[in-house]
Amino acid sequence: MKPLKIFLALILSMGLIGTLIAQEQTAEIIGTVTDESGAPLPGVSVEAVSPSLVGKATAVTDVNGRYRLPALPSGTYKITYTLENFTTVVRENIQLRLGQILTVNVTMKMTTIAETITVTAAVPLILVLFSS
Repeated sequence: MKPLKIFLALILSMGLIGTLIAQEQTAEIIGTVTDESGAPLPGVSVEAVSPSLVGKATAVTDVNGRYRLPALPSGTYKITYTLENFTTVVRENIQLRLGQILTVNVTMKMTTIAETITVTAAVPLILVLFSS
């Protein structure tokens, strides 16, 4: 009976160690996006790129303005935040180490560009010639 308990304890320990090692192999970036008044911004597209990342990592902020980019390899990242009617925010040279959970909070400003298109049509001049 005792060898069985030792065997089970060994198996359980190996599983826990494997889980801990797997967690240390990646990192993640979390944060909150707000407007200038401090209100959370839902629907912000968050995109992270890095030479150590194949492709890009993307997320969209939830109703509380929070986002999460999990399972990232260590490296230097560039994160871009975009939302219609707000200026795009770019954070560069974000250093991420294995096992790290890095918080990057961002404040976005509303755009002030107002565009008005005015269409003007001139009445065509019709020339009528009479000949006798």
